Amino acid sequence: YQRRVRGTTFKRVIGDDTVQPEQVKRVLVCSGRHYYTLAKHRAELNDNSTAIIRIEEICPFPVAELQTQLNQYPNAEVVWAQEESRNGGAWSFVSTRVRNLLGIEMIYAGRRECAAAAVGIATIHAAEVKEILAVAFSHKA
Repeated sequence: YQRRVRGTTFKRVIGDDTVQPEQVKRVLVCSGRHYYTLAKHRAELNDNSTAIIRIEEICPFPVAELQTQLNQYPNAEVVWAQEESRNGGAWSFVSTRVRNLLGIEMIYAGRRECAAAAVGIATIHAAEVKEILAVAFSHKA
């Protein structure tokens, strides 16, 4: 068993090399497996105007790495997308650091505050996922 394949490195922030920076209107920043839901939805929409940046290590916060990625999209709005509820995911930790250290006010795309980790009803869960994706991929006029 090897922890890492020889010749590879861990990246604290993974940028998006599938889009042309000059075409990007919105940048989704996320962490964890939610990236795959976002990437799948972007492909279904055939959306070339949304970049997705993944933060793979939140603490210590990767200020320089995230700034480097965001600098590629100077005119894009920045959205934090998470599957968890607003009070259950990384939003409160990440948003304050992005605002205070990078001077960027992010838009939130995720579930509302909730005392439970999950709603427990499949139809409500599906509706929430649909709403998260709608907010994440809706561009300001």
